[in-house]
Amino acid sequence: MKKIVFILLAAFALSFFLTGMVWGGNYDRERTVMRFSIGDDTYVVNNEDFTMDTAPVIKEGRTMLPIKFVAEPLGADVTWDSDERRVTVELGETKIELWIEDNTAVVNGEYQDIDPDNPEVKPLIVPPGRTVLPLRFISETMGGKVDWCQNREEVTIHYPVNLEHQKQSVLVIEGMEEEITLNLQVSSLFPYAVYIDEERYQRDEKEGKERISPSVETEPEVFMSITHRENVDVAALVSEIEEHLKEKYPPHKVHNKGAVEDPLPSNYLYAVEGEYWNDILERYYLVEDFEGGAFIIKQKLFQEAEEGHGARFNGMLEDLFIWNPQLGGYVDPGDLDPLWEEDSTCCWDYQPTDMAPEAGWETADLEGLTREELVDVLGCPPHIIRMTSVVSADYNRELWVYLPYEDDSTGLYIWVKGDVFHYSKLDEFNGFWCHRMMDLDFWN
Repeated sequence: MKKIVFILLAAFALSFFLTGMVWGGNYDRERTVMRFSIGDDTYVVNNEDFTMDTAPVIKEGRTMLPIKFVAEPLGADVTWDSDERRVTVELGETKIELWIEDNTAVVNGEYQDIDPDNPEVKPLIVPPGRTVLPLRFISETMGGKVDWCQNREEVTIHYPVNLEHQKQSVLVIEGMEEEITLNLQVSSLFPYAVYIDEERYQRDEKEGKERISPSVETEPEVFMSITHRENVDVAALVSEIEEHLKEKYPPHKVHNKGAVEDPLPSNYLYAVEGEYWNDILERYYLVEDFEGGAFIIKQKLFQEAEEGHGARFNGMLEDLFIWNPQLGGYVDPGDLDPLWEEDSTCCWDYQPTDMAPEAGWETADLEGLTREELVDVLGCPPHIIRMTSVVSADYNRELWVYLPYEDDSTGLYIWVKGDVFHYSKLDEFNGFWCHRMMDLDFWN
């Protein structure tokens, strides 16, 4: 059974009710990846080829192209005012206005420089009379991420991207704190994004996997690869990788640590060749996505590199984000909170007070009661009890949560084990999150 995916999906629904908030904005957006090559009139949208009537060109060191080929796959509207020589691009609540030969634009009524570093970058008309616009400015203003590959003269656009393009981080490397700059890298192959230290590491595609490796080659080899499988049973995947490691290493050198939270909520396995400085160390982190699939993250190190490259790899994994199609954005696999809207609606604002549990339930003998008997004792209509299931051949837990009212900050939590009641608790109400529910100790 897909134990963790049930947890994640249920926790998503549960957290919606527990926090009493509503999603806002563009929650129905799909993940879109587009590729454009300089001088080539063929472009790619989500692995499907299309043709445009004017190939992208480089002007003043920036990629320019007819913007409708970027805007239309995203559902944006593009209009042209010939009298004012103005192009207007509208997507959701974003409105961008640009004028031919003008290096400023108006975004939602406010003036902005198109390229603060280069005032010569501006919309142009190129033969045979086509209007071309600065690709990066338009794409990033609409909420996308633009990557440029110099070797292939290729632009990749990822949309939408709800993350900052750069961030500062402090890592502890061999006992010393080190402040580093991390740059956002959005995967074109798989539904994730990660921040990496581009001064020390490079990311490339190899044999259907994405690899992050040191910019300077090491001996033995060091890398972190990330791949993805759809519709996978994580328990079976853990067993598969564990058997794979036992074929390469002595069984007593293979360790299955189960569910962990550091550096990210995942199932963790590792194997070590020996104790010498150059003996190989392999680490695997298996991370559920939000669609029944899983990421397989492999780190290949040698013993002496564990506190250096190993710490840096794990620092990157702390900043790994997974595409959530329900939210239309990238989220931390252990915390849905960053995408909540500030404006909220509390569930208890519209729940009648006569739905509270019957008085005296705390002292009632609940041990061994079935689900139906629990509802009878509590006196609660079924819709007011939230339930999540964690199921496998030998493991079954359910968490029933009764929402508190405005004048009662205490929540009622009921653990059901198998088919009968096991344990209940009154506690300060603060919600439950995926990473807590994946911790088996939470249920014991």
